[in-house]
Amino acid sequence: MRPVHPPGLDPDRLRGLLDAERPGLVNEPLTARLIEGGRSNLTYEVTDGTSKWVVRRPPLGHVLATAHDMKREHRVISALYPTDVPVPRPVLLCEDEELLGAPFYVMEFVEGTPYRTAEQLAPLGPERTRDAVLGLVDTLVGLHAVDPAEVGLADFGRPEGFLDRQLRRWGKQLDASRNRELAGIDELHAALGRELPHSPAPTVVHGDYRLDNVLLGTVSEPEGHAGVESPWGSPRGGGTSRASEAERGGEAERGGEAERGGEAERGGARRPEGLSTIGLSTPASVPRRRTEPIKGVDRIRAILDWEMSTLGDPLTDLGLLVMYSVPLGLPDSPVSTTATAPGHPDPAEIVERYAARSGRDVSAVSWYTAFAWFKLAVILEGIHYRYTLGQTVGPGFDRIGELVPVFIEHGLTTLTSPQEGSRKG
Repeated sequence: MRPVHPPGLDPDRLRGLLDAERPGLVNEPLTARLIEGGRSNLTYEVTDGTSKWVVRRPPLGHVLATAHDMKREHRVISALYPTDVPVPRPVLLCEDEELLGAPFYVMEFVEGTPYRTAEQLAPLGPERTRDAVLGLVDTLVGLHAVDPAEVGLADFGRPEGFLDRQLRRWGKQLDASRNRELAGIDELHAALGRELPHSPAPTVVHGDYRLDNVLLGTVSEPEGHAGVESPWGSPRGGGTSRASEAERGGEAERGGEAERGGEAERGGARRPEGLSTIGLSTPASVPRRRTEPIKGVDRIRAILDWEMSTLGDPLTDLGLLVMYSVPLGLPDSPVSTTATAPGHPDPAEIVERYAARSGRDVSAVSWYTAFAWFKLAVILEGIHYRYTLGQTVGPGFDRIGELVPVFIEHGLTTLTSPQEGSRKG
């Protein structure tokens, strides 16, 4: 009897491609399962019984322009893999839509946990939870320290006019998913447009940076090992220190209107050969935290979900992280509830940590936080729209629609009461 495979992925066709493009990688027939948690692009765990990989592809059905670009996602992790920024090793990009019905890419499977709820974080305890979230901030500082030109991403976005273009882009995304009245959404969009801040020097921007878009795992070092902790992530487990030319993906075409070309002015964070955790150009503003033996320490093992990455204003990533640090008080929410976990740093501490370690001016963080509320409201409305059309896969989509007004209200409140953007709930 032929095994049932999840919607959107045929393991036999994938095996045929991998055998042709990566001979010897797969040893037995592949099986696949949909990894729950993704609300946008679909993510699958694939295994031959011995090794594991992850496949990413766009959602089924209604797809917004520029929002599900697999080529960009593969390109950015290929560029960042040789650096200290923790990302999975890329394996293969396929742009032939005939194979699985959409472009997709394959990457290594990284062990770790994406913490989405306070209940999941609770067993870590307050101290480990606090360290995990502050480690998330430090990892973001490390990402923003990478020189895009040095890793082949100089044309990955168009930083000039980035915030204005982002507002227009998400306004268009909202229009593409409109199917009901949403009080306050247009008011929030207009208010953001009237108060655009001046952007700092551009960097690689993740676009959806939060605790459940990274894999947290415990790294154990032997007793007596005098290691130096990387200030923004973990030693990469499995795989070589540098991706092969085939895995890097080479040059990629430019992305959409909101995400093209430009130079960045930040110092590089490329890892030199032979050093697994220490970059020669570690920013002086990011102090190494300790040099004593390390044992059983939580680390960010991989940053995931790069579908909205680009070159642009790094404070948009900070604003999103601050937004997710505001408790919503919504039991059983399908959106991350980690902010209510004991020990979770409040928004003010997150902002202060980022400012101290990056050296950036964060005085306009309330605008960036309000923009994050707006962007997430638009994303959630797009997911809700796909749900009404019967084009979502997995549980929890029936509750997405009721969250959208909550995000709009928080966005408006953050703009009218700026302190809301940098304090807890």
